[in-house]
Amino acid sequence: MIKRLTYAFPFWVACASAGALIYPPAFTWFKGNLITCGLGFIMLSMGATLEVSEFRNILRYPKWVFLGVLLQYTVMPLTGWILAAVFNLPVP
Repeated sequence: MIKRLTYAFPFWVACASAGALIYPPAFTWFKGNLITCGLGFIMLSMGATLEVSEFRNILRYPKWVFLGVLLQYTVMPLTGWILAAVFNLPVP
């Protein structure tokens, strides 16, 4: 059952995205602390689907894990800053 739900996750994300595009007010209540809790739940759910062999791969190839972390904390914030500058977004 869990495996089916895991494989169906992209489908549910696509449905929710389509719903938000069609009728945005259905999703505007989801803000503030709810976003933080929602992201935490999603991350926990994704982590719960990991298998022991995947943790072994982390120990087997630490340089790729380090590279991923490095890029996560350099490229992504830089991309966000560039997009904010290009679209002249206000500072929160």
